[in-house]
Amino acid sequence: EDNLTNDATATFTITNVDTDVTSVEVLNGNISLGFAEQIEGVWTFTASPSDSVGIAARALDTADLNEGDNTLTVKVTDAAGNTSTSGELTVTLDTNLAQPVIDLSSGSDTGDSNEDNLTNDATATFTITNVDTDVTSVEVLNGNISLGFAEQIEGVWTFTASPSDSVGIAARALDTADLNEGDNTLTVKVTDAAGNTSTSGELTVTLDTNLAQPVIDLSSGSDTGDSNEDNLTNDATATFTITNVDADVTSVEVLNGNVSLGFAEQIEGVWTFTASRSDSVGVDLKSLSTAGLNEGDNTLTVKVTDAAGNTSTSGELTVT
Repeated sequence: EDNLTNDATATFTITNVDTDVTSVEVLNGNISLGFAEQIEGVWTFTASPSDSVGIAARALDTADLNEGDNTLTVKVTDAAGNTSTSGELTVTLDTNLAQPVIDLSSGSDTGDSNEDNLTNDATATFTITNVDTDVTSVEVLNGNISLGFAEQIEGVWTFTASPSDSVGIAARALDTADLNEGDNTLTVKVTDAAGNTSTSGELTVTLDTNLAQPVIDLSSGSDTGDSNEDNLTNDATATFTITNVDADVTSVEVLNGNVSLGFAEQIEGVWTFTASRSDSVGVDLKSLSTAGLNEGDNTLTVKVTDAAGNTSTSGELTVT
């Protein structure tokens, strides 16, 4: 009943028409759109390039009916030549809708860059921009699966994946089968009050929540005990190897208890760490003879971080 339409060939009904009426003309302002006809006893008019009785008419998307508000009337004429004109009907034609843009919020982009669309957050938040003010629905999809509907928060259309979204529609968390580990293609579909729809371009978001647990070991060349597997050394600048490291790992940190000894580097494809006053990437380190590693038993671990921001810590290695 709001007389809002996105239909350029809208249909109108004309009632309270006397039985002796012979002509029912529809006008937009003072421009004739054409003549209605009786269909199963009801006077009906559909805007089109030519109306049902062959009179040239204007489609609703021509200059005769502008995008926005238009004022329609109907003029009837009976067999005796009497005429009567209806009151005005204001019809709003709305056929335009901007294409929205969806983006992973910087706070949910946990990768090396906040613009790489790489995340380890299964409940990531997205912002949707370029949304017209008359939009009533903003739906986020993964492929052809609906994840739910965004809401406006302080004037910004926002969507956070969760078991149920902000308007109570069942939605899927990003770690469900609806969004797989790895690359996922998201779009947003907006609908305005007139029923127009517009769909964003695709946003590829990579969900990475997996990271293998690394293993740290004292290199055999630095294990100076009776066995090269007893983790006993007299080498204050011992070398360690770190294995089971995923290919997307960007940081391998070696710790003695809760004290960082520094960061390993890849040497000929092997993650390697040698305790020294300064490591290969210039980070201040503790030598094995410092307070960072005590004479006697010391507990070493390695913490790896991947491009998505996931972390994994090895089991403990006791080195004497």
